[in-house]
Amino acid sequence: MRGDPASPDDLLVALPDLSVQREMARAVRALVAARRHLVDSRRELWNDPQRRSDIYREASSLIPSADLAQWATSLPFPMASALWAYESKGDSNPHARRDQMFHFREATIQFHVWPEARAAAPGTLFTEHVFDLEDRGDRVPVRHVAR
Repeated sequence: MRGDPASPDDLLVALPDLSVQREMARAVRALVAARRHLVDSRRELWNDPQRRSDIYREASSLIPSADLAQWATSLPFPMASALWAYESKGDSNPHARRDQMFHFREATIQFHVWPEARAAAPGTLFTEHVFDLEDRGDRVPVRHVAR
């Protein structure tokens, strides 16, 4: 069956470089060890509730932060700047924070729509696309130059 395309002898499998494979294997071993440790910590939590604070602190260090300021550093412009402005408003002005959250939503839509709008009209020198923002009832033109 050597000439059969379904033969395992003729099957080509793309693999990353050997160094990448070794690093991946090392990462898998670390994940398995971490999982084992978490299972042990869970058992220890129920066996020794006095250690709950230590166990919580250790486990929570493994979870990505839910802090908005930290999350904003990972976002692209214009979303990051809109979220930073939201954070800077503080808790003293809830109306300004609400308005800024709307700007964050607009920035998110703009960031995700531009590539779609650009793909919708390829080859044009200048294109205008209009999208409805349902919440405010505004029609906001999104302009871009297609290359």
